[in-house]
Amino acid sequence: MDTLTRLSKAKTSLILGHPFVGTVAMSMPMVIDASVPTAATNGSEVRFNPDFVDSLDDDEVTFLVAHECFHPMLEHNFRRLGRDASTWNKAADYVINQLLHDEGIGRFIE
Repeated sequence: MDTLTRLSKAKTSLILGHPFVGTVAMSMPMVIDASVPTAATNGSEVRFNPDFVDSLDDDEVTFLVAHECFHPMLEHNFRRLGRDASTWNKAADYVINQLLHDEGIGRFIE
């Protein structure tokens, strides 16, 4: 199965199991981009490294898609202001991962 198909499958899983998150995922374009190490979002689209996605199982891909969608859901891209980008992203990732874990969305990527 190719990378875009796996991402689409994850979006469908989110729509069926977690409609609010799934709706956000469905509205965000997913772009294959080997220049990003794992995945990244600018708030309006998500870029995925195909080799990274292909190394994950289906539950981990669902987690990854949901994780990237949570950044704009929580307005992380717009609220950073002058804060250190690396520290801000780590703190945002920590919060998102805990929320996803608490909701039982996908499986945390080790």
